[in-house]
Amino acid sequence: TSRLAQMVSEQCKDDPNHEVFVDRDGTIFRYVLTYMRDGHVTLPQTETKETLMRELQFYGVEVNEENIAERSRATTHPCSCKGPCNFDCECRRFRRTCH
Repeated sequence: TSRLAQMVSEQCKDDPNHEVFVDRDGTIFRYVLTYMRDGHVTLPQTETKETLMRELQFYGVEVNEENIAERSRATTHPCSCKGPCNFDCECRRFRRTCH
């Protein structure tokens, strides 16, 4: 049983209607849940494998590094917008993935 499951179980025993508060990085937590649910995850460019692995280890989840993929970090932007994609980016308008 993972540390996360233990935390939730303990709080639910005390008060099943009580919200569970986890004082950790909420941004990476979605990928923790995805990994726990699916057994694999692909991270966006904004997150690193090392960060996710630290969080998974904190929660006591067995980690298989081969099941964690990172999107490649391009050094140059392939479209004419020359920056991180936003809603006006040429890549978004033509539904291409630029990173």
